[in-house]
This record gives sequence, structure tokens and C-alpha cells, in this order.
Amino acid sequence: MRILTNHPGQKESPTWASVTTHLQPKEGGSLTALGNAIRLYLKAIRGQYDCIVLGAGTSDGIFALLKVILPLNIPPLIQIDCLWHTPKGRIGCALRITYMKIYGRAIDSYIVWARREIDAYSREFGLPREKFHFIPYHNTMHGFDDVPHDGGYIFSGGNYDRDYRTLLEAVDGIEVPVRIGCTRLEQFNGLQIPPNVDIRGYSHTEYLKVMGGCKINIVPMKGGLLHSGGQQTFINSMTMGKPTIVTDPDGGRDYIENGVDGYLVPPADPRAMREKIIFLLKHPEIAREIGLKAKEKGASLTTEKHFQSIVRFIENRKLTSPEKDG
Repeated sequence: MRILTNHPGQKESPTWASVTTHLQPKEGGSLTALGNAIRLYLKAIRGQYDCIVLGAGTSDGIFALLKVILPLNIPPLIQIDCLWHTPKGRIGCALRITYMKIYGRAIDSYIVWARREIDAYSREFGLPREKFHFIPYHNTMHGFDDVPHDGGYIFSGGNYDRDYRTLLEAVDGIEVPVRIGCTRLEQFNGLQIPPNVDIRGYSHTEYLKVMGGCKINIVPMKGGLLHSGGQQTFINSMTMGKPTIVTDPDGGRDYIENGVDGYLVPPADPRAMREKIIFLLKHPEIAREIGLKAKEKGASLTTEKHFQSIVRFIENRKLTSPEKDG
């Protein structure tokens, strides 16, 4: 098995490192992305690889378009990291759908991190459902050595697609400190910040340390999103043994068994979120049991296991030329 990729998974997965040639993308703007795509394309046409695994960056899109325009001897393509949003406006939506259909002619398979995205993406962009496949995401705790503990506060964090309005309403008046880790502070403009809430930006290492000291971790995802996000955050939280509340039931249930190793509550429902927070605070023995089960679940979702699943998928699937879409 010979895989060409620009995905850096080989840093933490021996399996991935053993079967891949990693072409590190250079950082920069649009011209740099074009250069990255051309470098990948020139390496791909040499006929040395069984398939190519792409991420979801600008250069990946350019590469796929190059394959549509100049197919030559390009092996099948698999795309991972499919974190797509609904386009804004009628014109933007039409352009995006057209782009995705053209782009999709080059892609043999998409790997998603939530089962609900299979129907959501295929419906939104008119792509064949059979091209989508679910493989669970992984924790990113490799190299994190701090011992998790109960520091007496609730934690929530993340910069994108978070519904902090609902979180702030849910924790207002709760006699427990709440720490929010976020560097995009503009999303709190116009919101009422309760006195028990502290909001600040953390480095990645600091973020994990603060998460490791919380009583409860909350991942308040916005409702109505095309994709399901927050996996890295709540899987890391579970790996630390934290009782975790997630507001994306449809996407979260691929990882969390509600009431067993975490809680799934409806989005934009501060009352439901508040009820779970108060329940966990009043029943520390249940919170501890949920945390232990969460730790077992999260610890099983390693980077190595994730990439082993991708390699196994590639090995077991008969890769053929993608169907022409439209």
C-alpha cells in the first residue's frame, strides 16, 4: 500500500507513517496554495502511489480541480477533514454547489467524522451518498502529561461554531466559577456576562491544562449547522475523564452514549443545559462514574486507531475511478 498525502498524521501514527509519503504544504496565500497543489500533482502523476489522501485546504481543492482538468495518471483520491458549512445567499449557494459537483468528480471517497454528515453533505451539494464514509475522529492528547483534577470550576472552550449565548444563560446564577477559553472575543459582544464567568484566550497547552482542571466540560455547538463539530474538544475532555455536555445530539451520539459516558442536550436550550449542569453538581458520585466511562471511551479513540481505520478502509475498498457527477 503506497499513499501520497499532505496530512501530517504520520507524526503520531506509526501505521500512517509506514504507508505514506508526506508532502508538507508550504504556508502562504493563494499563490503558495497553487504551488502546493502543483507540487502534489507532479508527484502524483509518477504512477508510484495506490491512492492520494487529501485534507480540506485550499491547495487540496486546487489539486482536485487539476485532476478534473488534466486527469492523466492520477490515482483515486480520498478526502478527509470534511468540515463544510452551508453557503450564504442564493448566489453563494449556487456557486458552492457547482464547485462541489465539479470538485467531486475527482474524489473517490469522502471520510466524515459524524454519520449525520453523510446525508447532510450529499443532500446539500448533490453528491453521491455512497461516496461518504464515517470513521470516528480521535483524541489529541499525545504528549500531554498533566494529571487531570477537579479544580472546582466549569469549563467551555472553542473559537468556532460555538453557542456561547446559550451557555451564558445556562450558568447565570450558578454558584460555581465558569471559565471560557476563546480568542475570538468579538462573539461575546452584546451578550450579558454573568459575574461567575471568566473569558480569556489560552495557548493550546494552557487550554488543555484548564480543561484538565474542570469539574464539568461543556461543548455548546450552534444548532442548524451543516457539519458536526467539536469532536476534538469533547473527545479530549472525555479522555481526561470529565463529565461532558454536548449540544449536538445528532453528531455527538457517534461518540457519547447519553447518560452513560456524557450528556447530549438540544442546541439553543439553556434550560436543558442548566438542568444537566445542576444534576452533575448535586450528584458528584454520578459525575465521577460518567467521567470514568468517558475516560475509557475517549482513551480508545487514539490517533493511531483513527489512521489504522483509514488505511484499512483503503485496503478493503476497491478503488475505482469516481463517477461523473452531473
